[in-house]
Amino acid sequence: MKSLNNESCWYALHVRPRFEKMVMRNLEAREIEGFLPLYRGQHLWSDRVKEVDLPLFPCYVFGRFNINNRLPILIIPGVNGIVGMGKSPVPIDECQVNDIRSALTSGLNFEPWPYSPNGRSVQINRGALTGVRGTVVTFRKKHRLIISVNLLQRAVAVEIDERCLEPIETEACGIPSVLV
Repeated sequence: MKSLNNESCWYALHVRPRFEKMVMRNLEAREIEGFLPLYRGQHLWSDRVKEVDLPLFPCYVFGRFNINNRLPILIIPGVNGIVGMGKSPVPIDECQVNDIRSALTSGLNFEPWPYSPNGRSVQINRGALTGVRGTVVTFRKKHRLIISVNLLQRAVAVEIDERCLEPIETEACGIPSVLV
C-alpha cells in the first residue's frame, strides 16, 4: 500500500445508503477519479419486477485522490467519511480495485459474496481474468473466484472454469503472507 504524501491512492468512501450514484456523479464533476462497481439485480415492487443496477458494495464508493486534499471529497453531499482505522484513512490496495474492475469487464457472471478470509489462494492463468488473484470456492457445482476488499470486509464472486486456476502461496498483489 502506498501512502506517500504527494501520491494519489485509492480510498473507500463511506456514503449514505442509496447515495452511491450521486456521490459518484459529484466525484466526476470535481474531476476526481472514482469507481462505483455495479451489478444487475432484480428489484421487486408490489406490481412488478424490474432489473436495476445495484452497487456491488452498498454504502461504499472508491475514489483516487491525495489524502492531503480530502476536503473537497468530504463536503460532497452523502459522504459520511473515508474508511480507515480510527480517524486515520487507510488506502485500498490498488490491485484489489484492479481485480474488481477486471471481474466487471470480463463478461463473466458475478455477484456480491459474503466476505471470508479463508480459502485456497489462487491466480487466474488464462482468459479474461488473467492475473487476477483471490480465493476459490465451489457453490452449486460451479467454481467461483472470490475477490475480496479486505478493508471493507466485502467480496465479489465470479464464476470461473477450474482449468484456469493456479494455486499460489502469497497474498494479494505478490506480498508474501508472512509479511502481512
